[in-house]
Amino acid sequence: VPSLFTFNIKDKIIEGIPGISTEAEVQLRIESNLKGNNKRKSKSYISKGPTLITHWGLSGPGILKLSAWAARELNACDYKFQIRVNWLPDERITDVLDRLNQLRKEEAKRTVYKTKVFDLPSRLWRNLVQSANINSEDKWADVPKSKMELLSKRLCASEFRVNGKSTFKEEFVTAGGIDLKEVNFKTFESKIFPSLYFAGEVLNIDAITGGFNFQNAWTGAYIAAKAITTSVD
Repeated sequence: VPSLFTFNIKDKIIEGIPGISTEAEVQLRIESNLKGNNKRKSKSYISKGPTLITHWGLSGPGILKLSAWAARELNACDYKFQIRVNWLPDERITDVLDRLNQLRKEEAKRTVYKTKVFDLPSRLWRNLVQSANINSEDKWADVPKSKMELLSKRLCASEFRVNGKSTFKEEFVTAGGIDLKEVNFKTFESKIFPSLYFAGEVLNIDAITGGFNFQNAWTGAYIAAKAITTSVD
């Protein structure tokens, strides 16, 4: 199955601001039905790292790591699932809300839209503000408690519906392949079929960076080729 791919998302929070990258914590939760009953099993993955907003959704190391860790589960659910993004990975909702309420007093006459509060790209901040139903002309003093709570939630727990992966079939590697227990890694020869050698993507080896997977393919191919030529000699 594909591994290391981007997430397709259409949402106003990331609309119109492609190219922005920021540190974020992304949580992926997958629910599946247990065999033989109506109960559902939930499995979560959390990744922290640079997250890139693209024309079609989200990418970057923070996203790619999740696609690798949950490659099989995401394939099973046809790449339709929910993620939660904390745009302030070192902050909690309650602390952020306290900070916002403090700003209501300190910056009462300034507009929320144009205030630089956290270490976030300005365009992302403005989209998050608007997603909390706060207008561009609203001043801090005029924002009700309910909208402050919604903004803090958008900052620390934005919910996104993912509908598909890498629009242009740009998956880097695959997860799955020949069981590693069946391979002699001194020669990369099959333990089951003598004189049959494996390397690269055909093996069940994948990692969270393309560089690791390239190195695995090159190293495996070198060792296999050396073993083959030695056996021929």
